[in-house]
Amino acid sequence: MYDQIDHQSLEPDELPTAVYAGKLQGASAGCVIIGTMIGKGSKFEATQGRLLMFSIDEKSNKLERQTAVDVDGPVGSVSFLRGKVLVTIQGKVLRVCVYLLT
Repeated sequence: MYDQIDHQSLEPDELPTAVYAGKLQGASAGCVIIGTMIGKGSKFEATQGRLLMFSIDEKSNKLERQTAVDVDGPVGSVSFLRGKVLVTIQGKVLRVCVYLLT
């Protein structure tokens, strides 16, 4: 059995699609990146998404939101590459983007 330590709420009509924990280039501590998709209408057509970056407080283990970036499509996956965030964004064309989140 696991105990919930903390949680973060998303916007209405927003669903998490990817999560990755790692360490950004030049950072002393790790972070958690969550990719989302935001749907519109009764059929939930996802046309946009967000990248949310959280740090984890070492004493309380609580998530602290550091930044949020709007992207023009639903996030398909999140990974780290050489200290940067590597993201796939779904749409008419699948794109691979590299973000430097600070």
